[in-house]
Amino acid sequence: IARVVNKTFALHLNDEQINKAAWMGEKAVHGNPSGIYNMAAVFGGTFLFQRTKDSFFRKKIMLSGSLDVVIADSSKTSDTKKVIEQVACFKKQHTTSWKNLVEDYNQLVGQAQKALEQDDLVMLGFLMNENHEILQKLGVSCSELDAMVAYARRAGALGVKLSGTGQGGIIVALTPGKLLQDQVADSLQENGYMT
Repeated sequence: IARVVNKTFALHLNDEQINKAAWMGEKAVHGNPSGIYNMAAVFGGTFLFQRTKDSFFRKKIMLSGSLDVVIADSSKTSDTKKVIEQVACFKKQHTTSWKNLVEDYNQLVGQAQKALEQDDLVMLGFLMNENHEILQKLGVSCSELDAMVAYARRAGALGVKLSGTGQGGIIVALTPGKLLQDQVADSLQENGYMT
């Protein structure tokens, strides 16, 4: 929408300005979003992302090839504002657990960046699984997502995690190669999930 407004009204905004405008729209709808959706839509590619207060850090990660994934929809939606508030409440009520989970998460991010750069898909899959466990501990997952993760893992996915707000939405399964992609997609579809 920010790009369309920019073009329609000849505002001559650069990508950074379009990104900021898109993030302002996200904030209006979701309250306190991460900023990763607008960043991905504006800049694309694979990148390391971090938000601090009102600024974004983005570092492009070069891949040697493509990443084959299966994305599956739980058909369950959640309220982003509500989920963000629940995570903030967890942070206040469980300060030690929060600190430990953030440390674990930060380690995973560094390891995942290295795995991506080295094309180590086995390690990347392991780290995706670890990330999903952290999200479960934060209360961001739900029974539907956990069931989908289990189906994809049993079908051979190297790693599977929820993506997005959580408590509904989608999972992403790392599935190198068409055969594995089809196998994982079929398993999820057989269990009633759209891929």
